[in-house]
Amino acid sequence: MNFLYEEEYMKDTSKKQIIKVFLLSILGIGIILGM
Repeated sequence: MNFLYEEEYMKDTSKKQIIKVFLLSILGIGIILGM
């Protein structure tokens, strides 16, 4: 049941997750280029 609940939660927050991944990828690239 927990897995099903998490799936629904992820679907509801899919947009937020995409934004987080996008920002983290930009920060990661910036750190790599900075070093």
